[in-house]
Amino acid sequence: MSKVYDRQSGVFYEEEQFGKDALHFLYHNFAGAVLLKTIVKPWFSKLFSIYYNSALSRHKISPFIKKYDIYTEEYEKSSFYSFNDFFTRKKKEKYLCEMPNNSALISPADAKLTVYHVTQDAKINVKGHTYTIGELLKDEVLANCYQNGLCLVFRLGVQDYHRYCHVASGKPISEKKISGCLHTVSSISYKHKVFAENKREYQVIQSDNMGLFVQMEVGALLVGEIVNHKSDIARKGEEKGYFSFGGSTIIVLIQEEKVTLDEDILQNASDETEIKVKYSEKIGAII
Repeated sequence: MSKVYDRQSGVFYEEEQFGKDALHFLYHNFAGAVLLKTIVKPWFSKLFSIYYNSALSRHKISPFIKKYDIYTEEYEKSSFYSFNDFFTRKKKEKYLCEMPNNSALISPADAKLTVYHVTQDAKINVKGHTYTIGELLKDEVLANCYQNGLCLVFRLGVQDYHRYCHVASGKPISEKKISGCLHTVSSISYKHKVFAENKREYQVIQSDNMGLFVQMEVGALLVGEIVNHKSDIARKGEEKGYFSFGGSTIIVLIQEEKVTLDEDILQNASDETEIKVKYSEKIGAII
């Protein structure tokens, strides 16, 4: 289980890992480790998706809604062809957070946020692993832009809304797709440097008021598909794309002294506590 702070209610709770028994077998059992080598391959995810994109998977929708107490009135559609059609459902606009003012930094998704401070030599420490921003981006020159900056990690669980938006407005100046495997992004995969090993893609965006920031999508176990919309302009709060079935992660890199995070987030970020945030919710201020 992971410790989560719900900023709306002001209480802490423990979130149970989806499929924890199966994941424990894969990551902490010799036979499971042998099987894991196949399951994390992108081709396996594509094979797996054939079923979840078919009408044969439709029977999984109702039990999933019941288990996670999903309020179906929030969504544009009430019937779905397949489980993945349901999983990538779109919310009615009135159920999204009201867009904050231009100086606000917003959350890209319904997710659990963890805050990491980038060191002067462009490194972050995540669950016992030291990452360089260079290995995360596969670009050492770009990585230097984020020395002493912030790395915001938004983890989406299977019960979360899997569409995401731009965190700030600006002009995309480059993008990169990085091939890789598809480990789970939960803490059970702590032996693996998942953010450096997993499939991911990102945009580098030049903003008038937030400098040069990166918004990255990371694939996860059985989530081989990251669908980003094509646009010449990033508009804060506008949908950027969506993930197919499974847990997944969004990473935002921000340069030094470009934003200040909200006080309740800073107070609960010191011990890697995750903070529950909502799609387009204000999480900080752009300086």
